[in-house]
Amino acid sequence: MDCEHTPEGVEGLSKQYQALRDAGVGLEKTHEWLDNEDAILSKMQLLSRDQIQGWKAIWSQDGGWLAAAKAINAIGVFLKERGVRFGFSSAGSFKQPIFGADGTTCIGVETVDGTKYYADKVVLAAGAWSPTLVDLEDQCCSKAWVYAHIQLTPEEAAQYKGVPVVYNGEVGFFFEPNEYGVIKVCDEFPGFSRFKQHQPFGAPSPKRISVPRSHAKHPTDTYPDASEVSIKKAIATFLPRFKEKELFNRALCWCTDTADAALLMCEHPRWKNFILATGDSG
Repeated sequence: MDCEHTPEGVEGLSKQYQALRDAGVGLEKTHEWLDNEDAILSKMQLLSRDQIQGWKAIWSQDGGWLAAAKAINAIGVFLKERGVRFGFSSAGSFKQPIFGADGTTCIGVETVDGTKYYADKVVLAAGAWSPTLVDLEDQCCSKAWVYAHIQLTPEEAAQYKGVPVVYNGEVGFFFEPNEYGVIKVCDEFPGFSRFKQHQPFGAPSPKRISVPRSHAKHPTDTYPDASEVSIKKAIATFLPRFKEKELFNRALCWCTDTADAALLMCEHPRWKNFILATGDSG
C-alpha cells in the first residue's frame, strides 16, 4: 500500500495511479485508489487512525517486497546443485576484466588474488559496488538508506502476520514479521553517500565516487544518529503500540541510483561481451 499525505505527495501519487490506469495492460484490475482513512483502514486495520489523518493511498493487491536474503540463498543452492562453483574473499572479488588480443573483447575476469576466470560473456552484477569496479561514466551513484528491527511476542506476531507492506513517501515502510517475529522498519529516503577519490577500471584517472562501506569489513557499523530519529518516527506512525520496543540490528543498505531510477542493463559500449546489470535505484 503506497501512501502519501502532503499536497505534493498526494498529487504525485494521483498521477502515478492515473499512469497505471492508462498503461493499458490491466493494472486497473489490481490497483485501487484509497481516498480516505476509512478506505485505508479497510485494507490495513492495524494502522492507527490518529496517525493517518489526510492520507491517500494506492492499494496494489499483487504488490509487495521480495525476501531478498532468502531469494539469493535459494538461487545459490539451486546453482550449486547444478555444478556452479563460487569464489569468495579475494578469489571472488573483481579486480579487472581480461581482454583478448584486440584489447576490447572481454574473455574473462581477474580477481584480487590473481585468479583468472575465462568465459564467453561476463556479467557484472555488483549492486552498489558497480561504480567502484568499472567506470560507469557517472550514470550511477551509490547511496544508502537505513533500517532497524523490533522483536514482537508470538501473540503480537500472529496479529501482524500477512499484513501488507505499508509505504509512505515521507515516513518510510515496514514489513510483516518474519518467522522469528521480527519486523523490519525502513527509512528509504536519506540517500547517504560516501564520496572519496577512487579510480575504477576504465577511468583515465581517480575521480570522486561514492564508495560503499562494507558491513562485512566493519561489523560494528550501524547508521547515523539522525536515522535513529527517522526510524522511531516511522514506528510511531505505522506501529505506535510498539514505539517503546528496543531497536536492534540497525544498518545501512546500499543501492546504486540512476538519475531516472531505471536499471542499467546492457553490454558495455567499449567492451564486447562485458555485460552490465546494475542500477538498483533504491
